[in-house]
Amino acid sequence: DVCSSDLVTINGFFSRLGISGLSMPFLISLWLILLASRNYEALELSEGNIFLINDLYYYGGNDLIEIYQSIIAFSLPPFMDIYLKSLGAILFEYNLFAGILIAIGMIIHSRISFLLSLIGFTTGYLYYYWFQGDLNQIHYSYIGFNFILCSMAIGGFFFVANKNAILFSFLITPIVAILIGALSSVFSILQLPIYSLPFIFTVMMTLYMSHFFDIKKPFLKKVFHQNYSPEINLYNHQNQVLRFGAHFKIPLSLPFYGKWKVSQAYNGDQTHKGDWQYALDFTIENEDGHTYKTTGQELSDFYCYKLPIIAPADGTIVEVENNIEDNTVGDINMKNNWGNTVVIQVSNYLYVQLSHLLKESIIVKKGAFVNKGDIIGYLGNSGRSPEPHLHFQVQSMPYIGSKTIPYPINSFIKQDQLHSIAKPKLNDCIENVTEDVNIKQAFELQPGKKMKLNINEVEFEEWEIHTDAFNKKYILNTHDQSIAYFQTENGVFQFTSFIGEQDNFLFKFYLAMQKIVLGNYLNLTCEDIIPKHYLSKGLSAVIMDFIAPFVSISDYNYYSKLIQYDELNSSAKFNTTITNKSDKKLALKAEIIINEGLINYIDLDFESQNYKSSISYE
Repeated sequence: DVCSSDLVTINGFFSRLGISGLSMPFLISLWLILLASRNYEALELSEGNIFLINDLYYYGGNDLIEIYQSIIAFSLPPFMDIYLKSLGAILFEYNLFAGILIAIGMIIHSRISFLLSLIGFTTGYLYYYWFQGDLNQIHYSYIGFNFILCSMAIGGFFFVANKNAILFSFLITPIVAILIGALSSVFSILQLPIYSLPFIFTVMMTLYMSHFFDIKKPFLKKVFHQNYSPEINLYNHQNQVLRFGAHFKIPLSLPFYGKWKVSQAYNGDQTHKGDWQYALDFTIENEDGHTYKTTGQELSDFYCYKLPIIAPADGTIVEVENNIEDNTVGDINMKNNWGNTVVIQVSNYLYVQLSHLLKESIIVKKGAFVNKGDIIGYLGNSGRSPEPHLHFQVQSMPYIGSKTIPYPINSFIKQDQLHSIAKPKLNDCIENVTEDVNIKQAFELQPGKKMKLNINEVEFEEWEIHTDAFNKKYILNTHDQSIAYFQTENGVFQFTSFIGEQDNFLFKFYLAMQKIVLGNYLNLTCEDIIPKHYLSKGLSAVIMDFIAPFVSISDYNYYSKLIQYDELNSSAKFNTTITNKSDKKLALKAEIIINEGLINYIDLDFESQNYKSSISYE
């Protein structure tokens, strides 16, 4: 009860600071019991370990005693001996055997954690040696486990295991050592051990300090979705950055229908300079490269003139200018540089500006909320615009003409290839994905839907669609509770992460359907990256875990393509493959068949086995 009360109170307090209470409730409860036990004989700690030989004889006779004595007689070099006993001390077992078991367990569960434990203890030990510290604190009380815990927590648990995190685990060694010395002196007055208090203080301080890191380029990268494995935390972070960008959490789409050309990109030759360098201008060209028909003397000659302009994201209208006349072809309005303009607030410190629209064509009002894809107005030739074109920029302030910031488009099609989290370049002809009703319906996995899979006529799985507390959709395998998270953005279906057992068909489905374009684009190539830890096996996977924080490991390439589409029969067929980036070896091949708006059949080759599965729905 004491510990539970401490846990609620302390974690409630520290959560306000955005940090974890760690094992502080346990320590406080233990100290209270130790202090109280001095006044109550019934609360004295058990000293059964004094009579350990008698207990061993009772349970195993002389044979068990001989085994025990041979174990304790076993000796290692001093450094390894103290390291292993410090590992055991984490679980209050101050012996070599416990340390060996913990070390083996760490190697099996997490190679990065084992590596970090060695790094933490080594730096702490050397610090005591070089600065002539009281080695008795490490030799006899095995308090060096504080170095081990700090290195593991900061180097790979609370933060992504990379070079910076491991470097920081070196740099905090003096702090841990100072805390050990200072706290030992204070607590010796009360005759209390400090246990893991230096570790708790150091990690709390680091977590709080991380709130003040540069958001765009933090020295330590926090683990926001804890998988309780430094390896999975690291690989998922690397994959997240490659697939979805490091800092671009809110997807933006192109603000128009159809295919347009980038007539001026970042750092353009004409107007995108200085504080306004991160902007894009769009026009429409014909096959001859002309932006107009006939002579191009009239505004109506231009292909993009009076075409609808749409919201590139959900947001609130914060600025509207709607009363500026169009220029004649070749003229510009320097006084009203931006012309008729709309500014949309997408989130805090993220706004998009759309300029050079047609006078009185803007149909949204300031303060109104718009959804992605809503028409906001029509393109004109107002402001600094000698001929019709759309000016598009992203900014961190709500005012018309604010300083621009670089920000990618979530996904767009260019030359029969899907580009994701990319910045369009000069002369790119690009378009949003136009969703096909039949294909889109097949991947609209709404919460509550249930799926039954018949795999090779011998295995069966049942899946259910759910959402979590953050409104993220996922497929749940009801047999083993494994989970595959997915999302649909800008006409693209993609899985985002997988949690649970990997020997089921859901995991294979997750790999095969990693990313699918929800449009009727025959032979359009869709590429992605598969997390390396999903496919690496055996000794290579173990070696990869050890070196992954320091070097980049080759990923697996994913490809999907629509190879057949029958509009009359509402059917479609996709092919997907996964290959090793380094040796191009095929790791997975799948064929997915859609009929009447449902994923109906999957034929999949994975790890030298073939899986054929039909799917029925409830």
